[in-house]
Amino acid sequence: YGWTPLHLAVQTRRTDVVRLLLIKGADKSLKNK
Repeated sequence: YGWTPLHLAVQTRRTDVVRLLLIKGADKSLKNK
Protein backbone atom coordinates (compact mmCIF):
# COMPACT_ATOMS: atom_id res chain seq x y z
CA TYR A 1 0.00 0.00 0.00
CA GLY A 2 1.07 3.58 -0.36
CA TRP A 3 0.09 7.18 0.08
CA THR A 4 -2.62 8.45 -2.24
CA PRO A 5 -2.80 12.04 -3.48
CA LEU A 6 -5.58 12.55 -0.91
CA HIS A 7 -3.34 11.33 1.93
CA LEU A 8 -0.57 13.68 0.82
CA ALA A 9 -2.91 16.66 0.52
CA VAL A 10 -4.24 16.07 4.04
CA GLN A 11 -0.74 15.55 5.46
CA THR A 12 0.45 18.85 3.98
CA ARG A 13 -2.77 20.68 4.98
CA ARG A 14 -3.67 21.56 1.40
CA THR A 15 -7.41 21.95 1.96
CA ASP A 16 -7.86 23.35 -1.55
CA VAL A 17 -6.39 20.16 -3.03
CA VAL A 18 -8.38 17.95 -0.62
CA ARG A 19 -11.61 19.62 -1.75
CA LEU A 20 -10.72 19.26 -5.42
CA LEU A 21 -9.80 15.58 -5.05
CA LEU A 22 -13.05 14.83 -3.21
CA ILE A 23 -15.12 16.73 -5.79
CA LYS A 24 -13.40 14.73 -8.53
CA GLY A 25 -14.25 11.44 -6.80
CA ALA A 26 -11.20 10.52 -4.72
CA ASP A 27 -11.91 7.45 -2.60
CA LYS A 28 -11.73 8.61 1.02
CA SER A 29 -11.97 5.05 2.36
CA LEU A 30 -8.56 3.90 1.05
CA LYS A 31 -5.91 3.13 3.66
CA ASN A 32 -2.17 3.53 3.32
CA LYS A 33 -1.23 0.41 5.31
